[in-house]
Amino acid sequence: MLLRLLPAFLCLAVWPCWAAKTLIISFDGFRWDYLDRHPTPNMDRVIAEGFRVRQVRPAFPALTFPNHVTLVTGLTPDQHGITANEIYDRQSGREFDTSPPKEVDQPFWYQAPMLWEQARAHKRRSAVYFWVGSEVIGRHPDRFFNFSYDVPIATRLKRLQRWLNPNRRPNPDLMMLYFFEADSIGHKHGPNSPELAATIKQLDDAVGEILAMLAAHKEPVHLFFVSDHGMAECRGEGVNIKDIEAAVPERLRQKVVHNWTQTNIFLKSPSPKDLQSVLKQLPQRPYLKWYTRETFPHGLHPHRNGDIIGIFAKGYQILVDGGFRVYGAHGYPIEEPDMAAICFGRSPAIKPGSTLAQTNMVDFFPLVAYLMKLEHGPVAGKLEVWQDILINPPPKAIPTQPPPTKEKPTHE
Repeated sequence: MLLRLLPAFLCLAVWPCWAAKTLIISFDGFRWDYLDRHPTPNMDRVIAEGFRVRQVRPAFPALTFPNHVTLVTGLTPDQHGITANEIYDRQSGREFDTSPPKEVDQPFWYQAPMLWEQARAHKRRSAVYFWVGSEVIGRHPDRFFNFSYDVPIATRLKRLQRWLNPNRRPNPDLMMLYFFEADSIGHKHGPNSPELAATIKQLDDAVGEILAMLAAHKEPVHLFFVSDHGMAECRGEGVNIKDIEAAVPERLRQKVVHNWTQTNIFLKSPSPKDLQSVLKQLPQRPYLKWYTRETFPHGLHPHRNGDIIGIFAKGYQILVDGGFRVYGAHGYPIEEPDMAAICFGRSPAIKPGSTLAQTNMVDFFPLVAYLMKLEHGPVAGKLEVWQDILINPPPKAIPTQPPPTKEKPTHE
């Protein structure tokens, strides 16, 4: 064991942790137990040389955009502003959507500094290939790419190789890559499909290529693999969005926004009487639970969450006339094990072979900020959850709370 730890101790002595480069890879929709259910020799090697969190609980909602921004801010969606994949802002009347893209590059929506912005403030260079928020106008990483499903894995890996090339200057200190394949195939074929198994192998092969690049690079790198949420089998059953809209009288209805497994209903004047009236008329199903803002179990944004929120039980969804069938879905209650995500990696600052049972999505940012020596404001995540796996853990800090969500965005 001492021999295994020796390189890490030498690195700490010779290379200050802040000098090491940081590489963060996101596998969208990679459920926590895929690592146990499928052969993943290269991912297993990373875990053996580093650490694994067995389950990462996503922030609410368990959707792609909210959790990718949580990963790079350490804040919950009600705090950083990206509250769903499709959002309505009651105060401004503006709408945000990811498919097709609408306002996803507008600073108005992103109410907290992101990791590459924190890095720039500390004079660190960043390069990002397809990460949520990296296309925001005026707030880009030093290098970034406009998202496209047409870019193959090999192209993204070739770009990483260029970033790691010591003969190309300046090299980025922070590198981030996003892989959408597990999420796309999980939706199309389901999390238990042979197509998903083939995708896991493809991603594991990519990890093998990344490890080979890092071996040739020879300098210390903080390497992390994360995902934003899991995936559950979808029955193809649920409630038609038209039935929900019809249950809200037009005189009361301001906007109905759905994200397939959840619905936000905005009322023009949400008086207690009107709330109760609408709740009684909404479709009632054993697999669909309706909440008011007062009864909802998670934090809500003052303008971007509805007066009534509906959440489907695992396996059910909003149905849209003429919409396509999906066989896998997410966005269900974040306590559902199938919604849990991954976090594993290796670092000169982390004890090899370490395991944590569970962390929350908000906890990732404090760890990266600590290793990169980035000062930042209060966040919802907790650095102390990583104490046991760090070789040289910081003293436990006095708990702080992030500032309350402001009425207006901090970035315009």
